[in-house]
Amino acid sequence: MSNLEETSMEIAEEPSRGLQYEDTGGFVVSYTPPIPDHGGGGSSDDSDGDGLTDSQEEAGWYIWVCTSDDNWHQVRVYSDPHNPDTDGDYVSDEAEYDHGTNPQEGDTDEDRISDYEEIYVYGTVGYEYN
Repeated sequence: MSNLEETSMEIAEEPSRGLQYEDTGGFVVSYTPPIPDHGGGGSSDDSDGDGLTDSQEEAGWYIWVCTSDDNWHQVRVYSDPHNPDTDGDYVSDEAEYDHGTNPQEGDTDEDRISDYEEIYVYGTVGYEYN
């Protein structure tokens, strides 16, 4: 048996860079790259009043979409910070964000059922071909 010394390590957390220490009973460092700010200046302004900040809408976010036969794609989407319903499908950009649908497409999964119908009429998911 070897004689091991206990070593203490300090880990600097930098949430703005996605660096954080997760204490799971062992040494784990995770890195999640932040979505870059493409012009919103990091402000919390919500010019169109849809519930998403201008920065969120300009930086965009990722969604998963199944278009047919279990073909899943990760897509980066954006919305217009000056229009509460970027694609004009009667689903607000915030609702599109919450439901994982594309605020630039009225039928995210291309199944001929609009995002509006899937969310508000049928209660199905608008990102999975059905």
